[in-house]
Amino acid sequence: MAGFDWAQFRALFGAIRKGEERADNGMGKSGGTGGASRIVSLVFSFGMIAAMLLACGLKLGQMGASVLTAFELSVVTLVAISLTMGFYTAVSSLFFSGDIAFYLALPVGGTTIVWAKLANYMAGMMAADLAVLPLSLGVLAGRGEGPLTWVVVVLAFLLCCVAVNVALVLVALPIVRFSKIVADKDRFARVFGLVSTVFALAIVLVTTMGAYDGADGIDAAAAASMVGGIASAPVARVAFCLLCPPLALGGLTFGAGSASLFGVLGMAALTACYVALLSVLSGRWYFDAVRGMAGGSATSSHG
Repeated sequence: MAGFDWAQFRALFGAIRKGEERADNGMGKSGGTGGASRIVSLVFSFGMIAAMLLACGLKLGQMGASVLTAFELSVVTLVAISLTMGFYTAVSSLFFSGDIAFYLALPVGGTTIVWAKLANYMAGMMAADLAVLPLSLGVLAGRGEGPLTWVVVVLAFLLCCVAVNVALVLVALPIVRFSKIVADKDRFARVFGLVSTVFALAIVLVTTMGAYDGADGIDAAAAASMVGGIASAPVARVAFCLLCPPLALGGLTFGAGSASLFGVLGMAALTACYVALLSVLSGRWYFDAVRGMAGGSATSSHG
C-alpha cells in the first residue's frame, strides 16, 4: 500500500476543507446557522473559557505556583477536554464522514488519507486546545517570567496538542479495525455521549466539592493542588503520559527552575515517535477499518 505523499496530502487536505466550506454555506442558505455565525459563537465560547483560565493562572502565579505546575495543569486539562470532546470527533472525522467512499476510490495511500483527515480534524480542535493555554500564560504573567520561558511553554504546549490528538487516533484506529463497538454510528454516539457527559460531570463535581470555599467560591489554589494530586498518582500519571508523551519530560523541561529548550527537543522527539507509529498503523489498518464499518461494501483502488 502506498505511503505518505506530500503532493497528494496537500491536494486532499484542500479538497476536504473546501468540501466543509461548501457544506457550511449550504447550511446557511437552508436557514440554519451559517459558517460565520458558528465561528463567532465558537470564538465567544472559547474566549470565555480562555479568560477564566487566564484569571485562574494569574492568581496561581501570584501565589507562587511553579512553571512546572502550570504546564502539568494545562496538559491535564487538555487531556480531559480531548477525552470528552476529541475522541468522538476524531472517530467521526476519520471513519464516519460521507466523503470517505470517494477518497477510498482514489489512488491515494491510506497514510495520506489519514493525515489529510487528521490535519483537518486538528485544525478544528486547535481552538479548543488553545483555549487551555492561557492557564499557563497566566501563571507566567503572575510570576513575571522572561521571554524564553514564555516561548518554551508555548512550544511545549503546542507539541502536547499534536501528541494528544495523534494519541486519540492511535486509540481509535485499532478499536475501529478490530472491534464492533463503533459499527453502529448512532449507538456509538449515544453511548459515548453518555459516557462523556458522566465523565465531564464527575470532573466538575469533584473539582467543585474539593476546592469549594464557602465565602469565596472555588479556591483556584485548592483546585490546582487537587488536580495535581490526582495527576501525580502512579496509574493516572502513566495514563496521562501515554495520552500525551511530552508530559513525561515536563520535569526535565521546567523542573530545574528555568525553562530548557533541550526538554522541548525531547518532547518533539516523543511526538515524532507517535507520528511515525500512526503513519505505520494507518497504512496497514485504515482501509480495512473503513471497509469493516461499511460491511465490506466500500471499494478502494488499492485492492
